[in-house]
Amino acid sequence: TKPLDAGQQSPLLFIWTEKLSMTLFGNSEFALRLFPLLAAIAALVLFYRLLQLLQLTEYVAFACLVIFAAGFPLVYY
Repeated sequence: TKPLDAGQQSPLLFIWTEKLSMTLFGNSEFALRLFPLLAAIAALVLFYRLLQLLQLTEYVAFACLVIFAAGFPLVYY
């Protein structure tokens, strides 16, 4: 819960999740990328479920899902 180096900021729950991942899977880049990967997969599944609830046509739903998955602002952050 101490301040991060170089004025960085991050949510506390994210830091704890990353710490847990590194404790369980070791000190590697893959361990650090595990939680963001799982969060991205969960976001795609939840967005697909939302599109199903909106009862869009298959083509429109697919286009929305592709934009959500590959849209530059979402991929950047």
